[in-house]
Amino acid sequence: MTPNVVTRLEYEFDGWLGDELVESISVHLVTTRVREALVDAEITGIRFAPVTVSRSDQFDEVHRGGLPEWAWMQVVGAPARDDAWIGDGQILTVSGRMLAVLQRFPLSHCRIVRRDPSPSS
Repeated sequence: MTPNVVTRLEYEFDGWLGDELVESISVHLVTTRVREALVDAEITGIRFAPVTVSRSDQFDEVHRGGLPEWAWMQVVGAPARDDAWIGDGQILTVSGRMLAVLQRFPLSHCRIVRRDPSPSS
């Protein structure tokens, strides 16, 4: 099966719990301050593209205030080569180095599973 390829992204928020990394069906957004930190750290396996962000009527009914600026984080890396890649089950997988950068920002609703690297055969 050929995976879907997203070439242009518009993302409408129905709600936001404050995390600066959000995911929806293998699409990842980060705030511009997270993007800047990842670029400054020279994290590999990702590139950034513009995203059009809007708020639904439901968002405006529940939340006061706006949203930060967002960037589309495209994950293009490979395991054992880069700091970010899409792993088993289409899950964002990151190196310890990238995780350290991400953990400088709010991620309280993000599920983080630590796995030891597989021993060499």
